[in-house]
Amino acid sequence: QRGSLTREEEGRAILRLRREFGMSEAEISRALGVSADYVARLMRLVTVAREVGVELVKKAGRWREKVEPEVEPGRGAPARPEVASKVPESILSASIAIARSITSRVPELRGREEELEVVIAEECRDLKQKQVQELGRIVRREKISEIRARVSEEPVEDVVRSVIRDAKRMVLERVSIKVEVSTPVLERFKEAIRGRGLSLDRAVEMALRFAVDKGSEFIDYCSK
Repeated sequence: QRGSLTREEEGRAILRLRREFGMSEAEISRALGVSADYVARLMRLVTVAREVGVELVKKAGRWREKVEPEVEPGRGAPARPEVASKVPESILSASIAIARSITSRVPELRGREEELEVVIAEECRDLKQKQVQELGRIVRREKISEIRARVSEEPVEDVVRSVIRDAKRMVLERVSIKVEVSTPVLERFKEAIRGRGLSLDRAVEMALRFAVDKGSEFIDYCSK
Protein backbone atom coordinates (compact mmCIF):
# COMPACT_ATOMS: atom_id res chain seq x y z
CA GLN A 1 0.00 0.00 0.00
CA ARG A 2 2.93 2.32 -0.67
CA GLY A 3 0.86 4.27 -3.18
CA SER A 4 -1.46 5.55 -0.42
CA LEU A 5 1.40 6.85 1.73
CA THR A 6 2.83 10.35 1.63
CA ARG A 7 6.57 10.67 1.06
CA GLU A 8 7.02 11.56 4.75
CA GLU A 9 5.01 8.51 5.89
CA GLU A 10 6.92 6.22 3.57
CA GLY A 11 10.24 7.56 4.81
CA ARG A 12 9.24 7.19 8.46
CA ALA A 13 8.14 3.60 7.81
CA ILE A 14 11.49 2.78 6.23
CA LEU A 15 13.38 4.36 9.12
CA ARG A 16 11.30 2.33 11.57
CA LEU A 17 12.09 -0.91 9.73
CA ARG A 18 15.77 -0.02 9.90
CA ARG A 19 15.95 1.18 13.51
CA GLU A 20 13.37 -0.96 15.33
CA PHE A 21 13.59 -4.19 13.34
CA GLY A 22 17.24 -3.98 12.33
CA MET A 23 16.51 -4.59 8.67
CA SER A 24 19.22 -3.74 6.17
CA GLU A 25 18.61 -1.50 3.17
CA ALA A 26 18.73 -4.57 0.94
CA GLU A 27 16.12 -6.37 3.07
CA ILE A 28 13.85 -3.32 3.09
CA SER A 29 14.19 -2.91 -0.67
CA ARG A 30 13.20 -6.55 -1.24
CA ALA A 31 10.25 -6.29 1.17
CA LEU A 32 8.93 -3.13 -0.49
CA GLY A 33 9.83 -4.03 -4.05
CA VAL A 34 12.02 -0.96 -4.59
CA SER A 35 15.73 -0.49 -5.22
CA ALA A 36 18.26 -0.25 -2.38
CA ASP A 37 19.31 3.15 -3.77
CA TYR A 38 15.71 4.35 -3.42
CA VAL A 39 15.62 3.19 0.21
CA ALA A 40 18.95 4.86 1.05
CA ARG A 41 17.95 8.10 -0.68
CA LEU A 42 14.56 8.35 1.03
CA MET A 43 16.07 7.55 4.43
CA ARG A 44 18.56 10.39 3.96
CA LEU A 45 15.88 12.81 2.78
CA VAL A 46 13.63 12.11 5.77
CA THR A 47 16.57 12.32 8.18
CA VAL A 48 17.61 15.71 6.80
CA ALA A 49 13.99 16.90 6.89
CA ARG A 50 13.77 15.96 10.58
CA GLU A 51 17.03 17.72 11.37
CA VAL A 52 15.82 20.87 9.60
CA GLY A 53 12.36 20.66 11.16
CA VAL A 54 10.30 20.37 7.97
CA GLU A 55 7.89 17.83 6.54
CA LEU A 56 8.94 16.11 3.33
CA VAL A 57 6.47 16.09 0.44
CA LYS A 58 6.85 14.60 -3.03
CA LYS A 59 5.93 17.60 -5.18
CA ALA A 60 5.92 21.33 -4.71
CA GLY A 61 2.25 22.22 -5.15
CA ARG A 62 1.17 24.33 -2.19
CA TRP A 63 4.24 23.35 -0.23
CA ARG A 64 4.63 26.65 1.61
CA GLU A 65 1.55 26.03 3.75
CA LYS A 66 2.18 25.30 7.43
CA VAL A 67 1.29 22.05 9.19
CA GLU A 68 1.26 21.14 12.85
CA PRO A 69 3.74 18.44 13.84
CA GLU A 70 2.54 15.07 15.06
CA VAL A 71 1.91 14.59 18.76
CA GLU A 72 3.32 11.41 20.24
CA PRO A 73 0.71 8.94 21.58
CA GLY A 74 -0.05 9.47 25.26
CA ARG A 75 1.09 13.07 25.23
CA GLY A 76 -1.07 16.11 25.04
CA ALA A 77 -0.47 18.85 22.51
CA PRO A 78 2.10 21.42 23.63
CA ALA A 79 0.77 24.72 24.89
CA ARG A 80 2.29 26.59 21.95
CA PRO A 81 2.88 24.01 19.21
CA GLU A 82 5.57 24.71 16.68
CA VAL A 83 4.77 24.48 12.99
CA ALA A 84 6.78 22.88 10.24
CA SER A 85 6.94 23.84 6.60
CA LYS A 86 6.16 21.27 3.96
CA VAL A 87 9.20 21.13 1.71
CA PRO A 88 9.34 19.16 -1.57
CA GLU A 89 11.95 16.44 -1.79
CA SER A 90 13.45 18.16 -4.85
CA ILE A 91 14.63 21.02 -2.62
CA LEU A 92 16.22 18.70 -0.09
CA SER A 93 17.72 16.54 -2.84
CA ALA A 94 19.30 19.60 -4.44
CA SER A 95 20.61 20.75 -1.04
CA ILE A 96 22.17 17.33 -0.42
CA ALA A 97 23.76 17.48 -3.89
CA ILE A 98 25.33 20.85 -3.08
CA ALA A 99 26.80 19.45 0.14
CA ARG A 100 28.24 16.46 -1.71
CA SER A 101 29.71 18.72 -4.41
CA ILE A 102 31.46 20.78 -1.73
CA THR A 103 32.93 17.80 0.12
CA SER A 104 34.11 16.23 -3.15
CA ARG A 105 36.05 19.41 -3.95
CA VAL A 106 37.31 20.28 -0.47
CA PRO A 107 39.23 17.29 0.95
CA GLU A 108 39.20 18.73 4.47
CA LEU A 109 35.42 18.35 4.58
CA ARG A 110 35.13 14.74 3.46
CA GLY A 111 33.26 12.75 6.05
CA ARG A 112 31.20 15.77 7.11
CA GLU A 113 28.59 15.46 4.38
CA GLU A 114 25.68 14.93 6.75
CA GLU A 115 26.51 18.03 8.77
CA LEU A 116 26.72 20.15 5.62
CA GLU A 117 23.51 18.69 4.21
CA VAL A 118 21.53 19.94 7.20
CA VAL A 119 23.13 23.39 7.16
CA ILE A 120 22.49 23.86 3.45
CA ALA A 121 18.93 22.49 3.64
CA GLU A 122 18.15 24.94 6.43
CA GLU A 123 19.27 27.84 4.25
CA CYS A 124 17.55 26.59 1.07
CA ARG A 125 14.22 25.44 2.52
CA ASP A 126 12.39 28.60 1.37
CA LEU A 127 13.78 28.63 -2.18
CA LYS A 128 12.32 27.17 -5.34
CA GLN A 129 13.98 24.24 -7.08
CA LYS A 130 15.43 26.33 -9.91
CA GLN A 131 16.85 28.78 -7.37
CA VAL A 132 18.54 25.99 -5.39
CA GLN A 133 20.02 24.61 -8.60
CA GLU A 134 21.39 28.04 -9.52
CA LEU A 135 22.74 28.43 -5.98
CA GLY A 136 24.57 25.14 -6.47
CA ARG A 137 26.11 26.38 -9.71
CA ILE A 138 27.30 29.56 -7.99
CA VAL A 139 28.87 27.55 -5.18
CA ARG A 140 30.67 25.20 -7.57
CA ARG A 141 31.89 27.99 -9.87
CA GLU A 142 32.71 30.78 -7.45
CA LYS A 143 32.79 29.65 -3.82
CA ILE A 144 34.94 26.52 -3.57
CA SER A 145 38.24 28.43 -3.32
CA GLU A 146 36.76 30.61 -0.57
CA ILE A 147 35.62 27.55 1.38
CA ARG A 148 39.06 25.95 1.04
CA ALA A 149 40.72 29.11 2.31
CA ARG A 150 38.43 29.57 5.30
CA VAL A 151 37.80 26.08 6.70
CA SER A 152 41.25 25.82 8.27
CA GLU A 153 40.71 29.03 10.25
CA GLU A 154 36.97 29.13 11.01
CA PRO A 155 34.27 26.70 12.21
CA VAL A 156 33.04 24.65 9.26
CA GLU A 157 29.36 25.34 9.89
CA ASP A 158 29.98 29.11 10.02
CA VAL A 159 31.94 29.01 6.76
CA VAL A 160 29.38 26.95 4.86
CA ARG A 161 26.41 28.91 6.18
CA SER A 162 28.10 32.20 5.29
CA VAL A 163 28.95 31.02 1.78
CA ILE A 164 25.45 29.64 1.16
CA ARG A 165 23.82 32.84 2.39
CA ASP A 166 25.99 34.92 0.08
CA ALA A 167 25.16 32.66 -2.87
CA LYS A 168 21.49 32.80 -1.86
CA ARG A 169 21.62 36.60 -1.89
CA MET A 170 23.03 36.47 -5.42
CA VAL A 171 20.25 34.13 -6.51
CA LEU A 172 17.50 36.29 -5.01
CA GLU A 173 18.89 39.36 -6.77
CA ARG A 174 18.28 37.70 -10.12
CA VAL A 175 15.17 38.46 -12.20
CA SER A 176 13.61 36.60 -15.09
CA ILE A 177 13.33 38.54 -18.35
CA LYS A 178 11.75 37.67 -21.68
CA VAL A 179 13.33 39.14 -24.79
CA GLU A 180 13.25 38.45 -28.51
CA VAL A 181 16.53 38.25 -30.41
CA SER A 182 17.67 37.30 -33.88
CA THR A 183 17.96 33.54 -34.29
CA PRO A 184 21.33 33.74 -36.14
CA VAL A 185 22.74 36.00 -33.42
CA LEU A 186 21.53 33.65 -30.69
CA GLU A 187 23.05 30.65 -32.43
CA ARG A 188 26.40 32.44 -32.82
CA PHE A 189 26.27 33.39 -29.13
CA LYS A 190 25.58 29.79 -28.10
CA GLU A 191 28.46 28.62 -30.27
CA ALA A 192 30.78 31.17 -28.64
CA ILE A 193 30.04 29.92 -25.12
CA ARG A 194 29.89 26.22 -25.96
CA GLY A 195 32.42 24.19 -24.00
CA ARG A 196 33.07 26.96 -21.47
CA GLY A 197 30.90 25.57 -18.69
CA LEU A 198 28.43 28.45 -18.90
CA SER A 199 24.67 28.21 -18.90
CA LEU A 200 22.86 30.48 -21.35
CA ASP A 201 21.46 32.49 -18.42
CA ARG A 202 24.93 32.98 -16.97
CA ALA A 203 26.48 33.90 -20.32
CA VAL A 204 23.78 36.48 -21.07
CA GLU A 205 24.30 38.02 -17.62
CA MET A 206 28.06 38.21 -18.22
CA ALA A 207 27.45 39.87 -21.60
CA LEU A 208 25.19 42.43 -19.92
CA ARG A 209 27.83 43.09 -17.25
CA PHE A 210 30.47 43.56 -19.95
CA ALA A 211 28.22 46.07 -21.72
CA VAL A 212 27.68 47.97 -18.45
CA ASP A 213 31.37 47.93 -17.50
CA LYS A 214 32.40 49.06 -20.98
CA GLY A 215 29.67 51.66 -21.16
CA SER A 216 31.26 54.10 -23.59
CA GLU A 217 32.44 51.34 -25.93
CA PHE A 218 28.98 49.78 -25.88
CA ILE A 219 27.32 53.11 -26.67
CA ASP A 220 29.73 53.63 -29.57
CA TYR A 221 28.92 50.12 -30.84
CA CYS A 222 25.19 50.82 -30.60
CA SER A 223 25.66 54.03 -32.59
CA LYS A 224 27.19 52.26 -35.58
